[in-house]
Amino acid sequence: MRTKVFAIKYVLPVVAVFVCVGLFYWRFVERSEKKEPARGVDFTAQYLEKLAGRAAPELRKIRGWKNSGPMTLAGLRGKYVLLDFWGYWCGPCLRDIPHLMAIYDAFSDRGLMVIGIHDDSLESIDELDEKLATAREKIWMGRDLNFPIALDGGGETKIHGTDRTARGATTAAYGITSFPTTVLIGRDGEVIEEFHAPSLDEKIAKLEKLLGVEAKKPEWRLRFDKVYRLDGGEVLRHIVEPYIPERGDFFYYQFNRWGWFLGSMKYMPRIPESAVLTWDDKKNQVKGGMRAGRKDLRALLWELGFYEREFEGDPILFGQLVPGDWIKRDGATREELLGAFEKILNDKLNLRISFVPNEVERDVFICSGTFDVHPLGGEYGNNQIHLFVEKPDPADNIRGGGGSGDLDNFLDYVGRLGKKRIINADKTVVENLTWRQHSSTRGGRLKKDPALFEMLLKNVGRQTSLRFNKERHKERIWVVESAE
Repeated sequence: MRTKVFAIKYVLPVVAVFVCVGLFYWRFVERSEKKEPARGVDFTAQYLEKLAGRAAPELRKIRGWKNSGPMTLAGLRGKYVLLDFWGYWCGPCLRDIPHLMAIYDAFSDRGLMVIGIHDDSLESIDELDEKLATAREKIWMGRDLNFPIALDGGGETKIHGTDRTARGATTAAYGITSFPTTVLIGRDGEVIEEFHAPSLDEKIAKLEKLLGVEAKKPEWRLRFDKVYRLDGGEVLRHIVEPYIPERGDFFYYQFNRWGWFLGSMKYMPRIPESAVLTWDDKKNQVKGGMRAGRKDLRALLWELGFYEREFEGDPILFGQLVPGDWIKRDGATREELLGAFEKILNDKLNLRISFVPNEVERDVFICSGTFDVHPLGGEYGNNQIHLFVEKPDPADNIRGGGGSGDLDNFLDYVGRLGKKRIINADKTVVENLTWRQHSSTRGGRLKKDPALFEMLLKNVGRQTSLRFNKERHKERIWVVESAE
């Protein structure tokens, strides 16, 4: 009896403690070692990082194929492969398709295969074709998919090593929960990386370097390049309307997942009425990076790379519409560009405008100090600089745009908001910055009220440890005058 009492009084509590410790270890320690990416980060990106350098999971439980018979990654050994995970319901996916079409045309016979993996949200390829009818008409401008498409199957499938699922066995095998996602697989059948680049030109350049071959140019591009070009010594060319038909093909392939050149319908691209393109001396062709719309003189000068603060003159002259496309040579001096521009305006367009150089004294801001980020934190995160005056927008409703680049790009962006020059006095180099512009800096407020611009600089200083000191400097400008 005493033994039983002893066991109940002393042994059982000890056993209970060990059980509780064991459960705690299993729940919070052992399970955490399964390496599931933390919530709140890019789950797919982290999952693919773990797959990099390993054999790419084979395509599995595919329901059907479009533009090809059944394929396997094993059968594609010796080629690079791009697997693009997408869905008909995903707007950015549909707007990325033109890039994949172009890549397939450029490299399909040069050692690269492109395969689209559609998630398991449809029953058949026929149903997929029905769902894509609007995309073919409105987004792809009458074009259809030209590369192999595999319709994933297997239903809702657990992603290995996690508590998450994905629609489709192949989609789950790659940990895809974000769309679109493109995966690059090497000739040896191993995952290399998630493949992305901001523009089609950059994607093609990246693949040319990887494959060691030049992209094949389509026939429309060869015809386009005969018109949209610069000859030796030419720094600026004006292309008049009516435009050649191939211009439509060029702009079509400049659309991306964010929907450049949006028309009246959301996500529907349209061809711009006029544009400024840049001449690529290395590739001997023009490249993108243009904005849509018919441009007045002020907007066109900005597109050509000039600052608003560099010009003064009659607002009526600045508001004059200038039709046509423009090709500028990258690296041309301001004087070269402006001289060529003035000549075209007068000789070809008969606009009778002249740019008269002048020198004025103005406020400029000298940026100095050691860059050290002190983010807003909280709901605003730790990865961006926020541009605001009185107070920031709510974190879930920031309404002013933004950008990315190095410190000089950032200072240039900030300076434009107040029509002021900011000088990087210490020539500090900081790469890979991102910033968000809040609504309090929109609408030209900072150009009209210098005190608000200085308030913005103080807020930037608090987040970056940079100092901004105002000085008076002489600056060269051009006065826009009527030549009549």
